[in-house]
Amino acid sequence: MIDLDRPDTATTAELRSARDAAFTALGRLDGAIAGLAPEARGIFAARLVTECVVDALRVERHAFTDNRFAAWRAGVVTLSDEATNRQRSPVRIANAVIGELVAHEWQPLAEAAEAFRTIARPLRRGPGSNDEPDPVDDLWQACELANEATASASRSDLALGYADLARRHAVFAPRESQLRTFGDGVFRRAYEPTPSVPPTWALGLYAGAILKADGLLRHAIPLPGTIVAHALRPDVDEAERHLAHYEAVERAARRLATTTVSGIKLHSFRTNTTGEHVRSAQATPWAGLSKAALDEFDDAMLALEKLMPKDGS
Repeated sequence: MIDLDRPDTATTAELRSARDAAFTALGRLDGAIAGLAPEARGIFAARLVTECVVDALRVERHAFTDNRFAAWRAGVVTLSDEATNRQRSPVRIANAVIGELVAHEWQPLAEAAEAFRTIARPLRRGPGSNDEPDPVDDLWQACELANEATASASRSDLALGYADLARRHAVFAPRESQLRTFGDGVFRRAYEPTPSVPPTWALGLYAGAILKADGLLRHAIPLPGTIVAHALRPDVDEAERHLAHYEAVERAARRLATTTVSGIKLHSFRTNTTGEHVRSAQATPWAGLSKAALDEFDDAMLALEKLMPKDGS
């Protein structure tokens, strides 16, 4: 087991730096959510719901652009023009994600999921084919793993214990591709089928519950992209696996906390002195916080960053 408290090698120092960066990103995200004004909170929740659906569809190997996704959600086109390769129905996947989020404990997220279900026309067409595995089963398995990880966690580990359980699980452990051969009477041919991809999107929906239990988040929000297949593979060493996990956590947190569209930040803020609502293209997400609280938070972040090694040593 890697001991990050003893940075006696370059690898250990790199891992500790990646872990600290993930902690910092989560702290900034949690502070941003706590400071959002009601309007901005709704925007954030809607963006998070969309992120969860998009992540699930892409993990399931559906290829599409953001514009194509918007058109599909409006019921104008199919999600992709490409022929499917054992992908599960996008409607079935999206319905599973939204069905989970509408019952979420954080009310803004539940309301945003309900609004998504109302405007997403494809989701009204039913569950799709019953011949394919039900993605709701993946959610149930991920929820069970999250409960097990939360109960057994002895310290804050950025949901690494959750990922360790997943890599040994029948549903989430990545499967290696195998070379297959067949003969036609004259020639013998070999082919390599595309291996099935583990539904890591389901794991991401419960990662926030573990981080909340560890005291790293106020709300058990989903964190799409937090658990990645590479960190679950059995053929990577422990250090590489940990590094991939820490980097995925940092990316997921940063993506949710610095979100922009066409260069405009999707946040609004409310000043503490006048109580007026202010909108700005360069707005800050620290809504409703006093100057003293903001200064205290900035000082804490600066102190934490100073503790992080800058040169990898």
